[in-house]
Amino acid sequence: MTITSFLREADFVVTIFTNLAVLYVSFPAYKRTKLLPFALFIWGSFLGIILSAAEHIHYSRGFVSGDDQRFFIEFYRVGYIVASVLWTTGVVLLVRHFMAQLARKDDHVA
Repeated sequence: MTITSFLREADFVVTIFTNLAVLYVSFPAYKRTKLLPFALFIWGSFLGIILSAAEHIHYSRGFVSGDDQRFFIEFYRVGYIVASVLWTTGVVLLVRHFMAQLARKDDHVA
């Protein structure tokens, strides 16, 4: 096993586990609060798991034609952009939500 193949496997395992952890906490949080950021985390993590599995399967297949490789990279990059936008939007909305709550608490104290 080369360092590159080890890092590819480690990346796959870490990505799957981190996305599963986000799903594990986001589902009950969304059920309880119905906040959009948690829904965005769910969709982003779901997409992240699919992309990681697709990448793992793709590179495990061995040699593929140049056209197949290009198509996969384009598909993967578009998916990664979508997942990144979902995650980032979720974080920004969640932070804004809690900052607004803190501001309301400050108004009540003053």
